Amino acid sequence: MPVNMISKLLEKAVLPALDVAPPVKIGGPRRTSVLRNPNMEKLQKGYLFPEISIKREEHLKKYPDAKVISLGIGDTTEPIPSIVTSAMAEYALALSTPEGYQGYGPEQGHKNLRKEIADKVYPDMGIKESEVFISDGAQCDIARLQTLFGPNVTIAVQDPTFPGYVDNGVIMGQTGKADDGGRYAGIEYMRCAPENAFFPDLSRVRRTDVIFFCSPNNPTGHAASREQLRQLVELARRNGSIIVFDSAYSSYISSSSSSSTPRSIYEIPGAREVAIEVSSFSKFAGFTGVRLGWAVVPDELLYSDGVPVARDFDRVVCTCFNGASGIAQAGGVACLSTEEGRGAVARVVGVYRENARVLVETFRSLGKEVHGGGDAPYVWVRFPGRRSWDVFAEILEKTHVITVPGSGFGPGGEGFIRVSAFNSRDKVLEALLEKAVLPALDVAPPVKIGGPRRTSVLRNPNMEKLQKGYLFPEISIKREEHLKKYPDAKVISLGIGDTTEPIPSIVTSAMAEYALALSTPEGYQGYGPEQGHKNLRKEIADKVYPDMGIKESEVFISDGAQCDIARLQTLFGPNVTIAVQDPTFPGYVDNGVIMGQTGKADDGGRYAGIEYMRCAPENAFFPDLSRVRRTDVIFFCSPNNPTGHAASREQLRQLVELARRNGSIIVFDSAYSSYISSSSSSSTPRSIYEIPGAREVAIEVSSFSKFAGFTGVRLGWAVVPDELLYSDGVPVARDFDRVVCTCFNGASGIAQAGGVACLSTEEGRGAVARVVGVYRENARVLVETFRSLGKEVHGGGDAPYVWVRFPGRRSWDVFAEILEKTHVITVPGSGFGPGGEGFIRVSAFNSRDKVLEACQRLKSFLA
Repeated sequence: MPVNMISKLLEKAVLPALDVAPPVKIGGPRRTSVLRNPNMEKLQKGYLFPEISIKREEHLKKYPDAKVISLGIGDTTEPIPSIVTSAMAEYALALSTPEGYQGYGPEQGHKNLRKEIADKVYPDMGIKESEVFISDGAQCDIARLQTLFGPNVTIAVQDPTFPGYVDNGVIMGQTGKADDGGRYAGIEYMRCAPENAFFPDLSRVRRTDVIFFCSPNNPTGHAASREQLRQLVELARRNGSIIVFDSAYSSYISSSSSSSTPRSIYEIPGAREVAIEVSSFSKFAGFTGVRLGWAVVPDELLYSDGVPVARDFDRVVCTCFNGASGIAQAGGVACLSTEEGRGAVARVVGVYRENARVLVETFRSLGKEVHGGGDAPYVWVRFPGRRSWDVFAEILEKTHVITVPGSGFGPGGEGFIRVSAFNSRDKVLEALLEKAVLPALDVAPPVKIGGPRRTSVLRNPNMEKLQKGYLFPEISIKREEHLKKYPDAKVISLGIGDTTEPIPSIVTSAMAEYALALSTPEGYQGYGPEQGHKNLRKEIADKVYPDMGIKESEVFISDGAQCDIARLQTLFGPNVTIAVQDPTFPGYVDNGVIMGQTGKADDGGRYAGIEYMRCAPENAFFPDLSRVRRTDVIFFCSPNNPTGHAASREQLRQLVELARRNGSIIVFDSAYSSYISSSSSSSTPRSIYEIPGAREVAIEVSSFSKFAGFTGVRLGWAVVPDELLYSDGVPVARDFDRVVCTCFNGASGIAQAGGVACLSTEEGRGAVARVVGVYRENARVLVETFRSLGKEVHGGGDAPYVWVRFPGRRSWDVFAEILEKTHVITVPGSGFGPGGEGFIRVSAFNSRDKVLEACQRLKSFLA
């Protein structure tokens, strides 16, 4: 057995109780003992577009008065049509009313938007709304698809192409190292050059499991013909491969071209059995800063074992994502649902198409070899014998115009630059005034074992390890089954932790104002920094972490803590060991399983390789740390979901000391910290950074969901201190920044405006505090109710969750009986881990009237 296989097996084996690796001390700052994810080391330099932003800043320092024009990053500049921004503003304002408030939506997206996409984007292609998964953008979907496929697939990409396909594959461990030419071992590069009309010779393409294909292509601007896509689909069907087709620029294909140039892979017969399509509202509706996209995964697409790909993708979405912002989805519906909306966004596309035409004519008039720009917003210009970065630098130096070096899109882009049509007409024309200074066949047949056609792609074995469905969608299924049985039942949910109180009007007004401004030239904002808007990062550092030394640069804004957990697990990779509280939020475990950090689960639901830290009434819900086996990463939530226990200052001191002694990294989830009362806060920290020494061993994740009612708005953050280092001295923040830039495009700007409104004024902070007060009082009522019934009750003091024991009973049986006899939804404790068996979690997240009615029903049943 190879040495690396033996070491991997040893990592998953049950180790002695006290397996301690001291933190590495080799002079200089203290380091943890956690090995850096080796896949992160393979990545070349920084991610392309942040690198260009750095070059821009350096240029402005050198020329502070320069009027830099960007024809580089593909960021839209035209205002969003008012019919769309008005719909978003209306949705945002409604969130401050009892009638209009909406919390968590389906992770797969709102039903009306899924239907609009199926009907309007894919007419007569047989796409069902259930096959459409709404997301926060195509780049994020690419990352989730790579998580779905796992490390064992082989991939092919066009060369040149959007770098996210490759970089996500590298992070997932699908490749070897890059050679001197920038080609990663294990990737099949499909050369797309002027010499082959930008379409690869498929007879020479080695068989791979997954083929990433973008048309119209970013960066070359080539839109594949119907015949070319027919050949691609035929290749995939012959080889049993899966195509991931990126149609983000399909709206730029002109009406005159559309008969011969498909806008979707599903226009090609047989594609439903071999293709996934991803797309986005960013480039046709100006949603770069709003964040909205989708993926289509047809029911007929099957792994080699016959398991539908959509089933596993749904599980990834439910585990790693909490759905796109409801405000953004309202905007998406406005884009598609009326002729006025569709016409308005088409006119915006027309502006950029005309810009592209002007760019093409200008470069051709200069005698340059030019491609693209006809059915795409990108123009691809050749500079024979020149290095792309040199051309980029010379143009920037002499004209103050930003382009993109072609080599950033792969080895095949060397000698080219990409010029974007995404800017105002005036800026494009001004930029062009400076024109004078411009310088083998490895085939595996698809599996055919009767029944539907299958691909040859092996299912990610980590997906097979997951137990049943993700907890909260499973509860939603139980609720729907109950309503079919009792259609007139008035079901009250004290289950999923979804807020119900309206968002304070000071916050919704800020979001509506930001949304409406997007329809004006002065107020339009496209892509923001992937790490978040500077003002929100500063507000969090100053208001959430006063006197804790947290810098705004250490705060990374996200679309929620659950999404951050998934990105952190991607950061750590498959080779780390993890510890979790038992019971705890299931996302920590399930993301670890998907990433390959665990073995299989035993009959009791415990995964091999995970250290379960028992937190029960018998140990006051805090583990005996002297018996906890050393792991690389410790996930710790306080106040805890589900038990409601808030760890004391002394307990967290012990936890930090354990991490420092063992060289571990704590991932501290403080999503419920606002529920810690003022009277408790002196002895019960709201942040891990209140503990001395935590900056060298801890990451903190949190969210606006539970204290500001942002469950459907989607906004959170992670703090990664500069002092937190891997064992080799590399800052963890450096790699997390790279993951964020590669796998994520930033949180919605509208949501971030709401976050600033929550924190920046006393009125905003007071308003959200009053909402928290409603839920804290609900929790008190629930605790008193269960205690009056003689039940053993925990939590509910410094947390919105009440943890109720039913000795000798199975949690799911108690859940089912309560639902059957009272029409009240709770959550079975065993869904949070083996240690939750015999308990139910009852949530304080509902209106006071509903909580009181639920209590009356529970008293009648349990008395």
